Amino acid sequence: MTRDEPFHAVPIITKLDDGQFLSAIDVSDDLGEWAFADRYVNIAADDRVYHVEADDRQQVYIRFGMKGIVGVQPELGSVFSLRFDYSHGNVIPPLNSSFSLTSIQSPLDAFLTLNILAVRVPGEDPISIDALRTLAKYPSIYDANAVYLGEFDFLVRRNFPTLRFLSVWNERIEEHTREPSVDNVNCLFIACVGIDDDLSLIADDAQGQLVSESDWSGLQRTIATTVKRADDSYRVKFYTPVIAPQSWRIEALIGTAYQPSVIAERIRETILIRYGQSAIKRGGFTIAVQDVYSALRRTIPEIAEPGADIQVFLPPTPMFIVPESWRYVSDDSLTIDVKANSVLSPAWGW
Repeated sequence: MTRDEPFHAVPIITKLDDGQFLSAIDVSDDLGEWAFADRYVNIAADDRVYHVEADDRQQVYIRFGMKGIVGVQPELGSVFSLRFDYSHGNVIPPLNSSFSLTSIQSPLDAFLTLNILAVRVPGEDPISIDALRTLAKYPSIYDANAVYLGEFDFLVRRNFPTLRFLSVWNERIEEHTREPSVDNVNCLFIACVGIDDDLSLIADDAQGQLVSESDWSGLQRTIATTVKRADDSYRVKFYTPVIAPQSWRIEALIGTAYQPSVIAERIRETILIRYGQSAIKRGGFTIAVQDVYSALRRTIPEIAEPGADIQVFLPPTPMFIVPESWRYVSDDSLTIDVKANSVLSPAWGW
């Protein structure tokens, strides 16, 4: 550190000449790593945190604290290690593609065969400047601290964007689902499915099963660590999700000018996009029939013509849905029957 000043700023490069953008920052010294704080709220003096900010010229800085007030003000001559990761953005290499090391540290490295078996976090392009200007008008968007918002669901989704399913609930909902227990005090309950999880191994019982901590997966342990980092007063318990495909039947009547099989396929595509497994990611989801009718008539005008008709038959919604229930429509649980008939208006036409 070349200067001893409050809120000392270190400029960093956000974009390289080859088009890569800054994707991660690590700050450390001889005592270990520093923690990132997106704002100086609830940061005490001597807390080893750093802040990242940008000025009106789009120059990005690492900002430190002020001695005796907030964070740490580095002393003159302090030595820091800054590591920056850069990414090309939304570049997803095909699975099983091969790649090589940029440098060889040992002769044995030349015998390594490296292939991509899975992409856990897909690439993403940086936000445009115009979008950032708009986001800056809404600072609450940046406050992802679950302690202040009470939104642990949002906290987990923000840190694990590739989850296929997530349900987070508290003690009150848990004791409404199962019997009360003193062991539920100050406890968060989570059911989740990662992008690589095998759905055939997930329970399809009426209720999920409590997962012993010794049997937690790597994903579950990482989620628990994220929750404790936000608020270490909470304990975390995991339940296995309950797979619950919903049996739907849709009947439609269209004019003879249209092909029933084509309309049926479009109905299937619309339903699966809006209510399929990849669309429903929250626990205990309920579907309003009126929303289904509106979506179908909006996307398929042939069934909204005068004289055409459509009916949607959904199973009755249970009085209580367990929070770990993953309710969606699957290709196998969806039945569609489309018939063509002469569709005439009930009034005289000219």
